[in-house]
Amino acid sequence: MPAHRICRKCEMSRRYRNTRYNSCKTLLEKCDLSHLTDNDSDISTRFILDSVKNKLVADFKDKWCNEINNLPKLRTYKHLKTEFCAEPYVKKHLTRTQRSAIARIRCGTFQLEVERRRYSIIPIDQRVCKLCNSVSIEDEKHSLLCFEKSTIYCNISRSCLSSMDK
Repeated sequence: MPAHRICRKCEMSRRYRNTRYNSCKTLLEKCDLSHLTDNDSDISTRFILDSVKNKLVADFKDKWCNEINNLPKLRTYKHLKTEFCAEPYVKKHLTRTQRSAIARIRCGTFQLEVERRRYSIIPIDQRVCKLCNSVSIEDEKHSLLCFEKSTIYCNISRSCLSSMDK
């Protein structure tokens, strides 16, 4: 960058560190595109913006994937959600109750023994279902797939699944 340019003077000045130019330069460095500030070549602004966007989205997806895999609270969510995108049920016309039930099941906030007893520091293998005769851990899988007497889960899951198929 030529020495007479204002951007260059701002870059060299210690007084003006919090400038838009420096913010852009930091962003380009984060995206491994810092070489674009060093030369005078005419590179398309659209190319630069697309490159920065693609790099930031890829970094976010990697960070998101690592974070959901490391949180025990999201044990069901990480099996249902494998890539960062909007799920088809979000675009369907579901009732508020149906959307809420699906979200609570996916995020592990449904009132299940596996969640209720986690704060009592009870080992996970002792958080068994109190509604059936089996000695199964009452988690989302047990409640939705194995336990048919639970009218709350069955009615909600069946109505949600049937409306999602439409």
